[in-house]
Amino acid sequence: MAKAPAFQFYAQDFLTGVMDLTMEERGIYITLLARQWAVFNEKGIPKKRLALLVGYDWEKLPEMVKERVQKARVRL
Repeated sequence: MAKAPAFQFYAQDFLTGVMDLTMEERGIYITLLARQWAVFNEKGIPKKRLALLVGYDWEKLPEMVKERVQKARVRL
């Protein structure tokens, strides 16, 4: 069975969940969510690819983004 071409995105839930993030942090977070869906799926995003994808190594990723990534179970 082919993969669905989109994922469910609940705008209010997203906005509520990121209200304490800066705009830069929000951009990083949604980019990671979208990249996992579009490219990496169950395999997860290799940590060594983070710098290329969002401009940060895992160690330098803003703490608030790290927390959201772990809570959302983005696979790294």
